Amino acid sequence: MHAERAVTRSEYLWLENGPAAIHAHMARPVVMTLDRLGAHRVLDLGCGNGWLTAALARCGFETSGLDLSHSGIQIARASHPEVAFHQGDALQPPPAAWQGRFDAVVAVETVDHVAHPDRLLAHAMQMLRPGGLLLLSVPYHGYLKNLVIALLGRNDLRLQALAPHGRLKFFSRQTLTALAEQAGFELLELQRIGRVPPLARSMLLVARR
Repeated sequence: MHAERAVTRSEYLWLENGPAAIHAHMARPVVMTLDRLGAHRVLDLGCGNGWLTAALARCGFETSGLDLSHSGIQIARASHPEVAFHQGDALQPPPAAWQGRFDAVVAVETVDHVAHPDRLLAHAMQMLRPGGLLLLSVPYHGYLKNLVIALLGRNDLRLQALAPHGRLKFFSRQTLTALAEQAGFELLELQRIGRVPPLARSMLLVARR
């Protein structure tokens, strides 16, 4: 019992190998964007249980996954032995072998869960080849959507105040763009994903090193 509690506090605890809720509307735009912009070797940063990493591999990309969660990486390796998964902290400098290795770094609903997103993007920059792509998704926050959420009394659900490893950052279009540009990336596009645009579920930023 004490061991289970310790693991739950120290990491995001994965229990299943299927898609997370975010993948229902995010997987297809990620695949289409990577294909349209010609990426091949892709790092899934914050890969969790590896579902998206494996889905990208099935679409023909050469993929690797990185996550801090021990339980997530265990499930990923057991469920998708054909894909390379690595347990590690994206806020720490990447290994020398990963410097300039990837055509694209994908981070789906990851940057809003870390205290220092600038470090995560700095390390993503190091792992990308010159001209490589950053695909970064976060929940969409807009005035109308936030007003609707408040009127429906769903702020607590949105803010995840009691959730272990809940959201720490809440980005607007302007602040997400500023985060990428301050890290040295060139913004290519910023898509709103899921539902009608004013009530979109997520934003997908695409930028180039």
